[in-house]
Amino acid sequence: PQFPDNEWANILAGRVVDFDHVFSGVYSLAPDERRRERMGPFEVVVGSSAPAKVVRSHSDWVIAWDQYIDAVIYVFPHRQPELVHYGKFLRQLFTSVPTERHLRVIQFDKAVRLRVSQRRDLLLTD
Repeated sequence: PQFPDNEWANILAGRVVDFDHVFSGVYSLAPDERRRERMGPFEVVVGSSAPAKVVRSHSDWVIAWDQYIDAVIYVFPHRQPELVHYGKFLRQLFTSVPTERHLRVIQFDKAVRLRVSQRRDLLLTD
């Protein structure tokens, strides 16, 4: 599936994925302009890493989430039930709070995904 190169590395390493980069990648008309150079065991990356778009609403989050789960399930198909269940939970959370509070739901999601990425004994559904 189409997914930003730098975020593929995060998926494979079990690190948190930046939905702002995923969301920006959906609307990008140009390839990633960052250059990578190897120097022995080190890799140097030169270029901007600031996302062009930022997830700020329920609809933005859904676009990024759908891209994210397609990529994760492609690599880790056993995670599909966990991702589907968590996505349903977040969608219900978005509908239960006023629109002006959606940024708090987005922040909650970031915190949950960060915590799960830091602990190998947790799932998004725990």
